Amino acid sequence: MNRFTQSRVRRSRRPFQTHFDTLEQRSLLSLLGRYSHAAAEIVRVENAEDGSHNAAAVDAVLSDRAAARRSTAARGAATLDFASVGGNTYFLLQPGLTLTLEGIDDGEFVQVIITVLNETQMVDGVETRVVEERESADGQLIEVSRNFFAVDRNTNDVYYFGEDVDDYENGVIVGHDGAWRSGVDGARFGLIMPANPQRGMTYMQENAPGVAEDTGLVLGFRRNVRTPAGTFQNVLAVRETSPLDQSASIKFYAPGVGMIRDDKLKLVNVTRPLDLTSTGRNTYFILEPGHTLTFEGEEDGDQVQLVVTVLNETQTVDGVETRVVEERETVNGALVEVSRNFFAIDRGTGDVYYFGEDVDDYENGVIVGHDGAWRSGVDGAQFGLFQPGAPRRGMEFKQEDAPGVAEDTGRVVGFRRNVRVPAGTFQNVLAVRETTPLEPGAVSNKLYAPGVGMIVDDILRLVNVTPA
Repeated sequence: MNRFTQSRVRRSRRPFQTHFDTLEQRSLLSLLGRYSHAAAEIVRVENAEDGSHNAAAVDAVLSDRAAARRSTAARGAATLDFASVGGNTYFLLQPGLTLTLEGIDDGEFVQVIITVLNETQMVDGVETRVVEERESADGQLIEVSRNFFAVDRNTNDVYYFGEDVDDYENGVIVGHDGAWRSGVDGARFGLIMPANPQRGMTYMQENAPGVAEDTGLVLGFRRNVRTPAGTFQNVLAVRETSPLDQSASIKFYAPGVGMIRDDKLKLVNVTRPLDLTSTGRNTYFILEPGHTLTFEGEEDGDQVQLVVTVLNETQTVDGVETRVVEERETVNGALVEVSRNFFAIDRGTGDVYYFGEDVDDYENGVIVGHDGAWRSGVDGAQFGLFQPGAPRRGMEFKQEDAPGVAEDTGRVVGFRRNVRVPAGTFQNVLAVRETTPLEPGAVSNKLYAPGVGMIVDDILRLVNVTPA
């Protein structure tokens, strides 16, 4: 039974009761304002001052559930152009997006993990996107649902086509309560999230008579909502009700994320899908063919030169097309190493990911080894975040994740106003410190300049840059 459309009170078959924590009460009350519901229904809001409960009379004039049902039916009769990928500002159908919400409910620690799967399902003649929800209480799995959604290409409204449900007890499936599919037993798809929500808007989210009949009501927008995963702005508040069990829930949706609060559950982590490309740039890292950086320095009396070149070449690693960046290192004019490094950049965030490297070690012009070589997807290695698109002081990120081979972690130390190197003086320079558990105590310090990339690598200084 879908977390997007059903409250914990309904799922646990508890008597209707909706609570708001002390800090949220006044804001929620101001959002409630005028809303649609049957006049006999009552909202009970816990008074944060004295613990008493006030019964708020419900205004049925603005809009009613029948109107919402008629509106959904009208949409069903229209010609809609459905897609299984996309979504809108507050509801994303992007494979790989994962939201984790946690909270305490009736003394239980509840966790819900919502994942947009790389899987589709035909429902009522429409290819829908499968969104899995896994709910546990005190570490015990209690429900897994597979929910079916599609987005209208013309309006970006997101529609709900039903769900398959497995209820668990002691690790065993004991039921399928609340399962339904559009087109079966008179059920029809509903509108789960309008692309342009307006305060007071009502819409039938589920339209499976006697099984699932939730209605959503847009309460309004919150300027700021804080969760363990961060503080979000321009947050949409939706109240959901059902005539089947008198339940109600309040959900909050953040732009570009999706649901961040579900009654007592709050977002603790979001994993965004990656939209990777082999060409691009962020402020401090450039993946454009031809971009070349030349470094020089002295180490233990030896003259060291490093030439870093973004090649006009790509390599597929772990199923991803990556950009090849060649590094050629010489000591006193003799070649000691050539590495071919594999990078990709996320189009949306500018985050640069590192997928590994091929390494050739040289002595006297002859290849003698491949120390440190690794590739994501091989021998348990996974690609790492080499450089975030929006670095912040104190941020840490796993750059390499090849157990026993390459396990570097980067940490943003801060920003330097001015840094002078032979190639020039640069402002607003990013400082990153790299460490690895494979060499305890070893530290590497790198500096990156906007629009250029790395300008300092420990003892090496940038002496020349050839733009792409």
